[in-house]
Amino acid sequence: MTSPEEKLSPRSQGNLTSRLLTLLSFLLCAGALFLLPAGTARRLLHTGMLLTQPAQELQAMGQRITREALGGLPENMTLEERNALLVELTQARIGLSQAQAQQEGLRLENLQLQRLLRHYKQPKDYSLVVAEVTGRGLFLGKLNTFLLDRGASDGIQEGQAVLSVDGVVGVVIQAMARQCVVKLLCARDFTLPGEATLRKTSGILENREGGLVLTGTMGESFDSLGFGEWLYTTDLGNEAMQPGLPVGVIQGKDRAPDDSPVYAVLPGVKDFLGIQYVMVAIRGKR
Repeated sequence: MTSPEEKLSPRSQGNLTSRLLTLLSFLLCAGALFLLPAGTARRLLHTGMLLTQPAQELQAMGQRITREALGGLPENMTLEERNALLVELTQARIGLSQAQAQQEGLRLENLQLQRLLRHYKQPKDYSLVVAEVTGRGLFLGKLNTFLLDRGASDGIQEGQAVLSVDGVVGVVIQAMARQCVVKLLCARDFTLPGEATLRKTSGILENREGGLVLTGTMGESFDSLGFGEWLYTTDLGNEAMQPGLPVGVIQGKDRAPDDSPVYAVLPGVKDFLGIQYVMVAIRGKR
């Protein structure tokens, strides 16, 4: 008995093979159309290229699929170009962040300088030299000194008062040509003559175990200074010191072993670490 395959003539077998090839070609073309770029004109262009240059077009399609998987890059950008673009974008963002931080720093400096000018107008009997704190010295882990960017060439000398908008911060203890060192009120061995001008009473301001006190008081009311009374600088024993600059306010009273009064003083300056600009008081007109 003759099998179905044997009943097919060579012509019929050829027609069947041709139909199968046509169906396979249609399926390949339909699948390729989904991978081609959007747009009718572009699809037709790439369809023609797929028929005339199948190897090149399939390679380009593969590159497009890879780029889309890696982040939707433009079709004319290579992976190396993408990496370079990402590096450039990152550097630009870092530069922008640094520029914004620098601008904010300049704004804060400008505000601080404006405060200095607003709080202290040039007096008639002394002048103020604005200086920047360029260094901070520690002693036994505690803030002890400031290094300023002004020195003897600017009229600064040892014994002059250094102040901020809140009051005296310390005294110049060393003056170089273009720099000077300031001993701070918060230094444990700090001493400075002080005066309650309204009471005509003076004494020695000294730092004891981190706190400022007034001792050795003398004058008309040495034993009757009151809470909240301000103490000021005096030129007693120091011709370079400008008198009348605010130092601190009396917060309490105690007694020494010899029964003399010891006054606790709260400095006008609270945050020494946050100070960036100060003023040096120079006696006489410049």
